[in-house]
Formats: sequence, structure tokens, C-alpha cells
Amino acid sequence: MAGNSMALLQDVDKCIRCNGCYIACKRTWKMAFGDFKTRGQHRVAAYQRVVIKSMKKPDMGPFIRFSCWHCVNPPCAGRCPFNAIVKRDNGAVDVDMTLCNPGGTNSRGIKCVKQCVTDCQKGGYPKVDVGNLAGQNKAFKCTMCYGQSGYIKPDGSVGGTLPTKAKKVGTQYQSALWEASSPADRLLMDQFVPELEHLPSCVMTCPAKAMTWDTRKNVLKYLSHYNASDNGGYYVGEGGMFWCTTKSGLPSPKADPFIEDHVAPMVSSLMSSPFAAAAIVPTLVVGGLLALSARREENEKEASLAMEGEV
Repeated sequence: MAGNSMALLQDVDKCIRCNGCYIACKRTWKMAFGDFKTRGQHRVAAYQRVVIKSMKKPDMGPFIRFSCWHCVNPPCAGRCPFNAIVKRDNGAVDVDMTLCNPGGTNSRGIKCVKQCVTDCQKGGYPKVDVGNLAGQNKAFKCTMCYGQSGYIKPDGSVGGTLPTKAKKVGTQYQSALWEASSPADRLLMDQFVPELEHLPSCVMTCPAKAMTWDTRKNVLKYLSHYNASDNGGYYVGEGGMFWCTTKSGLPSPKADPFIEDHVAPMVSSLMSSPFAAAAIVPTLVVGGLLALSARREENEKEASLAMEGEV
């Protein structure tokens, strides 16, 4: 039994940036807390799987969750030379640490040059050999707490170790989105979701109830009216990560739109090619590398000012 394809939904209007999700994530996955030099330099930082970031300066919101989007067809999984990144049955994009081998070369002669990092076009690209995995040469990212939040085992039972706040009706767990929807919409939604027996730590911890974990089917139906003119709301997202607000103009939470959408995939593709040693490669990638360096310097300056309270 495969179970449901799940998704995370952040109600941007409810988020108060208490960082409860960030702290809970660190505790669940036993992640190090970092140091002054590395904190805040990236929207998805070296020591974090999830970051809550203000979209305005000074820090006044709206507060957006930056993490893996759990794409339907994740580029990080498709380009991994060792097939270490897996799209699970419940929709989570997970990293198989036993297969992850940054810097290694597979049987087809393709070398891992961190394609998962450079090919990701969203706001939760994998981090490699940093944070609590420094020295282990492994990648990590948000995985919807796969293995600890609810998922359906091959025998049909629900797996997971994390607690839940989901409403239980009899012996089944009821969808909060189903309960909050209109009678007409409920006919097209899942009322009971066994995976809710265990919630991802970010969802379980959020005191403002800004995070919801439900079937992707329920999330999409719940959001189907958001972009309608008579609703006044707006949503963005795809795969297994969505954001909604009652205000228009919600930004798409990408880590770095310019680099992630254009320069980085080109560099990754060329560097992992069998012709990477050819003279044409440096010529083609040098412009992208210079742009990448300049952009990172700009991000670090901005982060430094932010930490000093100047932006």
C-alpha cells in the first residue's frame, strides 16, 4: 500500500517567525546550531533544513518558509549520479545517505559535483558536507521528516515516531483542511488521513498553526479558491510545498532566482559532462562562475548588515 501523496502548506498570514519550526527541526534531526560566521548568510543556511525569512526590510514580514519544495519531478533526484535522492511514495524527496557520495564517480563515469545543489531552482537546495554533517561528506535537506512523520509501510500500517495534534474521530485521524472546507469541496477531499498519526516536527511545533500537513489532494482543493478574484487571496507552490495568504503579491520563495534558474544548472551540467576537461568548458562557464561569485558576495554583505540590524 503506497498511501497518500502528502504536502506542506504555510499560511503566511499566521506565521509570527517564532522559529519554533527551525528549533524543532534541529532537535528532531540532531543538527548543530552553527556559529556567528555561518548563521544568516543564506536563506537556507548551512545548519538548517528550514528557514523562516522576512520578505521586507526591516524584519516586518511577511514571513516565508524556505525549504525543499518536494517537486513532482525533482531535478536534484534526476541528476544525482548515484540515485541517492529519492522521491518517496508519500511525496517526500529524501536523501539515501548510504548512496550519497559527493566527489565520487559512478559506473558510467559521471562525477558528483554537487549537482543536487546547483540544479535546484527552489528555496531548499541540499547542503553538502556542512553543519552537523561536516566531515561526513553527505547531503541533507528537508525530507518532510520522512521516516519519523506518518508514512504507509508495505504492510499498510502507519510508520513514524513523532507525535501528532491531528483530530482523531473514532480510530481515524481527520483532515483539518477537510473540516475547514465547504460541504461542496469536502466531496472531493480526503476526510480521514492515516498519515496524520505522526506530524513533521515543524507542523507539530508551530504555535500559530501556520503549518499544515495533509494530502496533496486536500491542499490543492483547499487552495483552489485562493487565486479567485472574489476571494482576495493568493497562493504559490508546487510539488509538496505551498504558501497561501489573503494578500496579493506573495513572492515565490526561491533561494536565488538568478543563479538557481540560469547560471547554476548550466555550470553543473558542463562540469559533470565527460567533456569537462575540454578547453571549451572554462570558456563557457567562466561568466557564470564570476556571476555566481559576485552574487554570493552580495548575499553575504546583506546578511552581515542584517545581523547588525542595519537592513
